[in-house]
Formats: sequence, C-alpha cells, structure tokens
Amino acid sequence: MTPATPGPLLAGAALLGGAAAAWPVDGCGCVTCAAGPDAAGDLLGLALGRSLVLDGGPPAPEGAVHLASGALGAPAATARPLEVGDQVVAGPVRAVALPGPVGSPGAVAVVVSDGTSTLLWSPGCGPLPDETLDVLGDAGLAVAVVDVRDTTGTASATSAAHRLADLRRSGALGPQARVVAVGLDHTGPAAHRVRAGLARHGVTLAAAGDRPAALPLPGAVPPDRRTLVLGPASSGKSAAAEDLLAAEPAVEYAATGPEPDATDADWTAKVAAHRARRPRGWTTVEASGPGALAALLRSPGPPVLLDSLGTWVAAVLGRAGAWDATDDATDGPDGDPHDWRAAADAEVADLLDAWRGTRRVVVAVGEEVGWGVVPATRSGRLFAETLGDLSRRLADQTERTLLVVAGRVVDLDAPAEPAVSPDPAAGGPR
Repeated sequence: MTPATPGPLLAGAALLGGAAAAWPVDGCGCVTCAAGPDAAGDLLGLALGRSLVLDGGPPAPEGAVHLASGALGAPAATARPLEVGDQVVAGPVRAVALPGPVGSPGAVAVVVSDGTSTLLWSPGCGPLPDETLDVLGDAGLAVAVVDVRDTTGTASATSAAHRLADLRRSGALGPQARVVAVGLDHTGPAAHRVRAGLARHGVTLAAAGDRPAALPLPGAVPPDRRTLVLGPASSGKSAAAEDLLAAEPAVEYAATGPEPDATDADWTAKVAAHRARRPRGWTTVEASGPGALAALLRSPGPPVLLDSLGTWVAAVLGRAGAWDATDDATDGPDGDPHDWRAAADAEVADLLDAWRGTRRVVVAVGEEVGWGVVPATRSGRLFAETLGDLSRRLADQTERTLLVVAGRVVDLDAPAEPAVSPDPAAGGPR
C-alpha cells in the first residue's frame, strides 16, 4: 500500500478552482450569489507543480501537460481529453484514467502518483462505479478529491458523504487521508449549508488556491449510540436521519412497514423513493414481524437506521387485535375476552428493552403526530397515543433527540444557553 502521507509534489498540488459553475452570477439573487464572491466559485482545476494540470481552463503553466477529465464537458483547447485506460507521465508524475462518476458520461477518475503518495481526482456527478472502487482498493490514497453532486447534478453534502463511504468500504483511503469536495455551484442548496454538512462528515469544501494535502482535517461528528429523529409529515426527517449515517461504509436499514403492492400506489411510490436514495453498502432488513426489530437491535452488526416507528406501531396494534376491538376495553368484536392492550404493551416493552441495551449505533425515525388534526376515529386516537407514548419513552433512553421542521434540524438535547440577567445600570427592564 502506498503511504498516505503526501509526497513533496502532491503536497504542493493546488486547486485552480473548486466549482462546477462560477458564481456569483450577475443579476442572480439566490442565497449563494447574494452572499458575495467565494473562491470556490472558480471552475474546477488542479495543478501539480509545473508538470501536470487536471481540468481548469487555459493557460496551463508553461511546460505542463494539460489533461481534461470530461467532468465539465468539452475540454479547453489546450487540454488533452482523457479516456479510460490512458496513462500519462509528466516529469515525476504518473496519471492513470479510470471509469469516472456514473452521472457524468465520458468523465474519468484520475489516479495520480508521484512515486511516494497517491491522489484521486474524481469530479463529476454521482458515485464512482464498482470497477473503479475495486482498482482503488489498495491505493492507500493520501488525498481524495470527490464531487458534491449526485447523479441529477444537485449539490448535496450527503452525496459527498456517500463518496467517502464508498472509499472507506473499498479500503482505498490510507491513514489520515484527506477527503476534499468540489463541484458546488449556485443552483443547489446555500453554499454555507453544504459546507457545514460536509464538515460534520469530516470533508472539506475546497476553493481556488487551496492545497488539498494541506487542508486541515475537520473533526467529523461521530453518530451517537442512539439517536431519535422526530418530525411531522413530509418534514424531511427521514433524509435527516439518513444523513447522520451517510459516511458509514455499511448500514442496515430496518424496514418496519408492509411490503408495497398494487393495492396502495402512494405507499409503493414512497417506498421506491426511499430505496432510490439509499447508497451502496446499505442493506434492507425486514423488521415489521413480531420481535424482529428488537432482535435486530440485540444482535451485533453495523449501524441501523429504523424507519419508521409509526409503521411499526401500526403493525403491533394490528397483530394485537386493537383495530378489531369494539372499544378500549379488552373484549374482542364478538365479546370474547381478548387482551389486545397487554399484547401490544408486551411488544413495546420488548423494543424499549432492546433499545436501552443495544450495542449498535441506531438512528430511529418517528412521526410527530401530535401536531396534526385530532383524529376523529377511535383507531386514529389510539395510534397517536401509542406512538406518542413510545417516542417519549424512547427519548428517555436516548443520547440525542432531534426535531426536524422544513428540513431544518433542532437538537432537543443541546445545552440551553445561560440566561442573561438585565443590567439595571443600563436602564433596561427591571
């Protein structure tokens, strides 16, 4: 394995620009352009001393070989387009072109070595293909430059975190490797939000003039043992929960809802949308059956994403016979003794015990049903009460509880700001 510490040449590699499209754009009032000039707004390019330039517009340094990866479409007139399999030697630098991000047809990922360390340059939309990750498996990368854009071209810190997870899972990163993000433009989320999201995963958003090998390693925020993510309908709670585990090489997705079928088109579409955004390395575990979710939490394994508590509660109440009971008593619809409440309480208690004792990292998504219209039916009220009680009891045994509203996350366990008493001498309220 190549050492992860950058050699002298790669240590001096400097970005000519870190953006997919320059900003600010004249006349544009978007949140990114309104913030003013940003060095990340210069077009993508990396210069390795006087030997080699990857992407970036002309002129290249005198005597340098100028290569185009295809990530930005047509190359500059002075640049040589790279194709998969090309190998280029420029002075002490050797560059090899591998298949590039899947959302940028014709783009290549370039592995650059100066004989002592290795760098990956992979601008373009979406993840790297498996064949490229396989080749990178023993690269011991000192620096990996990845793109923040997903396959649709939309910038997302979560998308860049998935690239980090891919490299981790393949074993491509050496110890203390730096992962640097490029490819932002002004069409996606606000630049400052993307930057903050990247930092949580230990990724730096690079700008023109930065030397990737010299950028500080941001302190990634590791997920807590147990995190509860709550929010009203369509608040973005599932996406926020997924983002917490986006940089993990492997995740088990605990699906608590029913399998989609032709009887419910809306549910089928919702499940399909969730599946489409799950990255490689995530496996689905069906956890709606009796005791299945508690057993999963008690077993060893990678982090678990539980989505959602609401569908799990609905399944528990259905198994217990709560929907068929004539009222809140314990009699069944025909007057036969049927202690549905005891059966449901037993499953809830088993889950709480497994949650409290789990050795895994677990992120659970729950619906905050108390903010909506008061249910007009007995079954609706029963569901809301049971789910609300479960959320409260889980929160009591949770390191971190988050509330998601309009895609924004509020940490309910953050320390409260100390109260500031007014200064009477200042003439304020007394």
